Amino acid sequence: MLSIVKRAFDHARGMGAASVAIPLFDGALKPNNDLESAAVLVEGSGYNDIAPDGSGGIYAAHAKELLKIDDAGNCRTVEEFDSPIQAVCQAAGTLAIAFEQRVILRGGEYDGREINSFRGSSLESLNAVSFDGLGHLYISQGSMVNPNEDWKRDLMSRGNTGRVIKHALKGGDTTIVGAGLQYCFGVCATSERALVSESWAHRIVDVSGNRAVPALSGLPGYPARISAAGSGGYWLSLFARRTQLIEFVLRERGYREEMMRSIPSDYWIAPSLRSGGDYLEPLQFGAVRQMGIFKPWAPTNSYGVVVRLNRDLVPQYSFHSRAGGTNHGTVSAVESGDHVFVLSKGAGRILKLPIPEMI
Repeated sequence: MLSIVKRAFDHARGMGAASVAIPLFDGALKPNNDLESAAVLVEGSGYNDIAPDGSGGIYAAHAKELLKIDDAGNCRTVEEFDSPIQAVCQAAGTLAIAFEQRVILRGGEYDGREINSFRGSSLESLNAVSFDGLGHLYISQGSMVNPNEDWKRDLMSRGNTGRVIKHALKGGDTTIVGAGLQYCFGVCATSERALVSESWAHRIVDVSGNRAVPALSGLPGYPARISAAGSGGYWLSLFARRTQLIEFVLRERGYREEMMRSIPSDYWIAPSLRSGGDYLEPLQFGAVRQMGIFKPWAPTNSYGVVVRLNRDLVPQYSFHSRAGGTNHGTVSAVESGDHVFVLSKGAGRILKLPIPEMI
């Protein structure tokens, strides 16, 4: 009874869960133009994920092809498949290649193994994979209801069916280590812990104890994939920023349902991987542009940011592409050699930046 009264009070006053207040990009997250000025390694549509190759370059999931790209941007096709690759990771010469509903292993002791079900049910919406170095592969499932391409609908439906499963390479046992997540979009497993991005909850959770425990909350954007940094700590991608308008729409069920029913998803009031190219998009005119130029501080539906976290998940510094930029929809960032490589899915570019010294 008290919880019902509290929810009603919060809704009336715009407090608690009904608040539309969002954290600011400040401190280590202070906006800059580092992603806009970064070198473009390769460019083209269809890139979904990247992973370090162990020799200073990267593997890239490009539509149905797995590519190997060196630090000069030279590409070669490793293998071509019959469906688009959603995610990839590599450890000790073994590749895990994830598709929408299955994972296959290439190289090493478990070459050719396929993971395509859990306790008799098919896997859904796979979007990240990670070896923990202890004989397990962690697999991130965004939603059990909506496919990867329908992630906006999952957000607008207040989806909470994401989960993480752990597959034992020796023996093949598979267990759920995190369920009921508000869109799971990334997993980074090490010998010490397993971190997961819970996008719609704007936080990182630790599932190493076989249940989701908040580890970093109150992010100002929607977290995507997270990867280990060479000197300890992590690289975290945020694929869009939060806005008060979107937070408000998420609290209006009737509006959201009518919007989803009657308007194409490209024009929803929702985060996007790219924006500014269509006059039918929300947030136009003086709020975003002045004399035809995008304001870098404008309230935009898309954004690009990569955050360097230390071992305790404290932000150290960040790279940004602001409203006036184009390298938005940053879904992956990985360290390889002396550089960090960033996938801007919104721009269709893989960017290359030198790694700064820790502040």
